[in-house]
Amino acid sequence: MDTYGWIELQKGEHRKALSRLLKAHSLDPEEPSIQYHLASAQAKNDKKLDAITLLRKLSERDFPEKTDAIALLEDLEWKPE
Repeated sequence: MDTYGWIELQKGEHRKALSRLLKAHSLDPEEPSIQYHLASAQAKNDKKLDAITLLRKLSERDFPEKTDAIALLEDLEWKPE
């Protein structure tokens, strides 16, 4: 479920990806990679605050995509000086 959602997101199918990743997250809510993929989909679907909330929690955990998750969080939180 997560893999298909991630592929859909990479292909630009943002709504489909969000739906699939929400389902994956409901099945395994503690898996950090799924959380990161869901946050990425949320960001692409104008759910920036949801994505930021999820990414902030993830920034405290160790997982293979942590660097990408932190970069996405910084991008979403970026504010011009």
